[in-house]
Amino acid sequence: MWMIGGGKQQGVAISITPKLTLPGTAPTFRAMQQTGSRVKLPAFTAATALLSVLVCQPMAARAAEVSEWDEPFQAGGYETSVAGGVFFSPSPKGELRTYDFALFTARLGYMLTTPHRDVWWRGNWELAGEVFGGGIFTGRGDYLAGVDGWLRYNFVPRESRWTPFVEVGFGVAFTDADERIVGQDFNFISGAGAGLRCALGKQWGLVLEYRAQHISNGGLADHNRGINAHGALLGVNWFF
Repeated sequence: MWMIGGGKQQGVAISITPKLTLPGTAPTFRAMQQTGSRVKLPAFTAATALLSVLVCQPMAARAAEVSEWDEPFQAGGYETSVAGGVFFSPSPKGELRTYDFALFTARLGYMLTTPHRDVWWRGNWELAGEVFGGGIFTGRGDYLAGVDGWLRYNFVPRESRWTPFVEVGFGVAFTDADERIVGQDFNFISGAGAGLRCALGKQWGLVLEYRAQHISNGGLADHNRGINAHGALLGVNWFF
């Protein structure tokens, strides 16, 4: 400490205290950065954890909702099936309008939507294309063949191997049936049906279906009495 003074005036003391710093103890800029990083790391970790919860938890919840029986009905999935059955067209007006035939089908379906919500009609929509063919065993003619499209609604209960469905369809048919009934070889075919799948495994099962169908030429020929038939189909389906 140094004293600066003069005359009778009171001395003014100025204290200069040097700051001693031991080697290796001075905080450097890098050390401050490291210290700052350590301070910010918990906040960053908490933000990351919160984001993970907000994003991943709903995804995990949705994944948990998908059971082994739900999985084939997710949007973007495919289904193929083959089936066979017998259709009858009885009529009180006589043999002229009676046509019975066997029918075989091959179908490819695409799942348009995914089942959601816990309601009794929980399910999804499916669009399918089908080729069919068969032989007439009652009535004039030998064959019936064509292609059609179907819009199907699948009822998908949780944790159940049983999947009911309803559907409507429209397409074209070729037949050599009596022209007094259908007018010509080229005809239209429309129908509605209901059925039930029974899953025997995660990717395949049995399908039983009842259909009512109408075959006519839509007024393109002089005769257009048409054929109304109903019957059942039994087949096997696969999901992929």
